[in-house]
Amino acid sequence: MGIDINGYWEVRDHTDNWMAVKFINRRRNYHWFNIVGGVHGQVEWKQENTCEPWHRGMPLDASIAWRQYLEQDCFHGATWLSQNEVVIANNIWRRTAARHHLADDVNWEKIVNVTMPLECLHVGFSSSSQPWSEIILPWCGTVGDLISQEEPPEQCIRMVIAFDS
Repeated sequence: MGIDINGYWEVRDHTDNWMAVKFINRRRNYHWFNIVGGVHGQVEWKQENTCEPWHRGMPLDASIAWRQYLEQDCFHGATWLSQNEVVIANNIWRRTAARHHLADDVNWEKIVNVTMPLECLHVGFSSSSQPWSEIILPWCGTVGDLISQEEPPEQCIRMVIAFDS
């Protein structure tokens, strides 16, 4: 049985709540999992002058969609990465992927930024049906239209992830 990655990009809105705005790249790739989650081996972050983002757990202020998503299944290795840490992870990916004979994707994860257009917000799951169905609200605007103006944009964008097996 293999391991899969699950997660969202979240942004902190003007009410200081985190909203799930986009699914992460959920293609199975153990090298990427090692970079962002330390799963099946660990990829060194020391040369990046930052700590590995592994084992942080679910943020206490996670979006409702992410909290409800994690309630649906048996997940492990929950953690989160800042926007800048995902940039670093992509840099590690570019530098090391060829050694693992992997596809030459320039960036494994497309970085969410303030100019990115959004089509919807992931607001939660309806438990009235089985399996749970996701509640999605249409949104016409950019990430910058949604995020808090009180904080620097890089503190208002993060990726939350967990693994299942």
